[in-house]
Amino acid sequence: MCAMNKLSKIVQKVYADAQSAKLVRPGNKVRILDDGPMCDWVVDVTEVNGGIARILVPLLGEREALISMEQLERVQA
Repeated sequence: MCAMNKLSKIVQKVYADAQSAKLVRPGNKVRILDDGPMCDWVVDVTEVNGGIARILVPLLGEREALISMEQLERVQA
């Protein structure tokens, strides 16, 4: 029974680590998952506020834009 309890805690830690790796933070590079014209672009995140991220769009001198966090996927550097 004790071994099963330890296994449960290990599974919880692995799951928490996987979720933490998906979190988008300022300074991360992310891929845009949107179906629009910026689909699959890799951009930098400058700020995160709630469910909205501020990104640098590499057009016209890296303009800033706001995008929903659901439309972003963190890219491993």
